[in-house]
Amino acid sequence: MQVINPLLIVIFIPMFEYIIYPVLAKFNCLTRPLQRITTGGLLAASSFFIAGFLQIRIENSLPQTPTAGFSQFGIINTLPCHLNLTGLRNITLESGEVHVLENLEADKTYRISFAADGCGNLTKAEDYNVTLASGKIQTMMVTSNSGNIVLKNLEDPLRTSETGTANIQFFFILHKNLKLQPTVNSTLIIKGKENIYFVPFDFEKYTSKGITIGSMTSMNILPGEYNLYLPVADSPLKEKVIQTDAKIGTFHVQNGGSYILTLAPINHTEKLGFHTYTIIRPNEISIFLQIPQYMVITAGEIMFSVTGLEFSYSQAPASMKSVLQAAWLLTVAFGNLIVVIVAKLQLFHRQSFEFLMFASLMVAVMLVFAIMAYFYKYVQQPQKENTVIDQSNTEVTSRENVFSNEAFGDDKM
Repeated sequence: MQVINPLLIVIFIPMFEYIIYPVLAKFNCLTRPLQRITTGGLLAASSFFIAGFLQIRIENSLPQTPTAGFSQFGIINTLPCHLNLTGLRNITLESGEVHVLENLEADKTYRISFAADGCGNLTKAEDYNVTLASGKIQTMMVTSNSGNIVLKNLEDPLRTSETGTANIQFFFILHKNLKLQPTVNSTLIIKGKENIYFVPFDFEKYTSKGITIGSMTSMNILPGEYNLYLPVADSPLKEKVIQTDAKIGTFHVQNGGSYILTLAPINHTEKLGFHTYTIIRPNEISIFLQIPQYMVITAGEIMFSVTGLEFSYSQAPASMKSVLQAAWLLTVAFGNLIVVIVAKLQLFHRQSFEFLMFASLMVAVMLVFAIMAYFYKYVQQPQKENTVIDQSNTEVTSRENVFSNEAFGDDKM
């Protein structure tokens, strides 16, 4: 994306010079430098408005984090039937559904009751006391064992990767009577077409309920399709593990998504089921939607910066042309300084607000500039004539505008 701006500049400069400006001149539009500068500044402001509204759309697609004094509680139903929840709010989750309760009052202890609906003898409710911290998100995974509902408190999965890759967590829920019993040194293998990851497990023992829950710390992986392998026995050579272990399942992840992978018995049998739960939807907005705002700001940059440099040079007296151009470039430095200060102060908790603030400031400044430009009187620079060289005495003279310099003296003795 960073290549688009310089590439468009190379394309737009001759286009403006030979097509756009001549066409506008036929309608007597933007014939003066200050008119072009004003229009360029307003175009630049428009590009920030476009960026701001695009950022709002991006922010609305992201999970909302709780504000101070409030919290959120997420539930992931891994049961093969409906799950009824009472206590916080009365809701019913379908099998495989992920639900987040928002705007819950923080620093309070809630008593929650879970009950399965349609899972045969799995009807016994499991009560759970939860204290929600201010500004935090707590997530619970609901599974089962021997007719009881089992709850697993998860590391916060409701977050996206800062690098734009996919975020995954893996859990397996195993009963003691199952043949598949990984040990504490087991390694989870995630293998794609071009990438492979070896991830050790953390184990938690539920001895009273005869259940083992293995978990993997959340990690970021590149988007794509992966095969999942869980070794039955330890092996010091990872290459042998890949060749000898059976594949558990296949899953697909996309940029920006957050996923939970589970391996659990199906209906209390020895058969294991592999499921992928999408906790946060992947990125839905294409990066190419930035191209329109790049095109607008590039057009504004050409009308503003190129014309501004030309204006400062042509309207300055001969003795101050360099000074006036330096002053013009100094305004760019001050503009960059303002951006640095705003970024460091972190005045806004949303990037869209910052974009819209810059856009509003630019509109206000350009309106003031337009009023000043309306009353500006252009300096008519005299046209320079070609010089004539006298072959007889090799002295260079000018047809017009010959100035005398009193400081000049003849160097002849």
